[in-house]
Amino acid sequence: LTQPLLRDFGLDFAYLVVKLAERTANAAVYDYEANLAEFVRAVINAYWNVVGAREGLDVQREALTLAERTVTENEARVRVGLLAPVAVLEAEAEAKARETDLIVAENTLRTARQRLARLAFYRPNGTIVPRMIEPADEVIVEPLEVDEDGALELALADRPEVLASTLRIEAQQYSERAARNALLPRIDFVGSYGLAGLSGRPDPVTFGGTAQPPSIFAGPERDAYDRLDDFDRYSLGLRFEVPLSNSRAKSDYARTRVQREQAELRHRDLLSQVMLEVRETTGNVLDTRKAIETSRVARDLAAENLRNQQKRHEVGMATTKDLLDFQTRLTEARSTEIQARVRHAIAVAEWRRAQGKLLEQYQVMVDHPDRPKPWFTRF
Repeated sequence: LTQPLLRDFGLDFAYLVVKLAERTANAAVYDYEANLAEFVRAVINAYWNVVGAREGLDVQREALTLAERTVTENEARVRVGLLAPVAVLEAEAEAKARETDLIVAENTLRTARQRLARLAFYRPNGTIVPRMIEPADEVIVEPLEVDEDGALELALADRPEVLASTLRIEAQQYSERAARNALLPRIDFVGSYGLAGLSGRPDPVTFGGTAQPPSIFAGPERDAYDRLDDFDRYSLGLRFEVPLSNSRAKSDYARTRVQREQAELRHRDLLSQVMLEVRETTGNVLDTRKAIETSRVARDLAAENLRNQQKRHEVGMATTKDLLDFQTRLTEARSTEIQARVRHAIAVAEWRRAQGKLLEQYQVMVDHPDRPKPWFTRF
């Protein structure tokens, strides 16, 4: 029996290494959850970029259709003498430019699909090349209740990065405590108790006419068990140990103290970063929602102006260039609205990740380490 009285004293100190390992393991789980949330955020961004590129391609196709229809109409008017031949050249030049924009939009969509496929890396049947993923959703504006104070409270309580940082601080505190304990001299109470069973022949015996002297080794085994209580031994004492310089323990304590202070500084910096992310993402959600409203109004106005300009062009009150300019404005307004909706969807995902609610939104569950454990696992 050895019972420390100074260094390594106390039942709680015996569990110090276990607590340190638990905090480190739990922090690793929360780090995994944070990395998983970042991966989901990247997939969501790539997903909505594909949706935006696909809708942008539809807009460019419609723009090309408008330009080609203008070419056809101008050719008919030139044949009857209502327009000069230069009007056809203007319309054809615009149509060629729209073809170029269409090619760029097709390449943008193809690249966005490849990035999504590479990021998600969906490989059915164990194939090498990841399968292309076609989004099934359209960008919609969710009716969200945006509360910055509530979002900050959730982020500080639920962000896995914050929880992992808190656990790392606790782990460093346990390490510092262990290092500080190593500075103490060692005073241990030691004791021992044991039993010995001896066999042997206490009296001489005669075998084959030869006398055998007494022996402490020879004899039946049962005699040793029968005499087990006759020979007991015990010892009690104190063991005292004082290092001469203890420089290694001092350096370990200084190192753990610095590491604990660094962990606390990183934690404060993380809290500041989390608060900044929550405020920025909250503002982005509100700004993109307003941008969607303004871009929708601008698109409706551009469509109405194009209809009016089309009617003026039919009666000769507007030139072909004027008509093409209004077609370009409508195409740009539609593209702006699509980009606004895509940015809003991405901003919502960023806002949920900043609060630590992104995985919950998409029903991605992580088994948290702070669940109740059986009592026998403590031993």
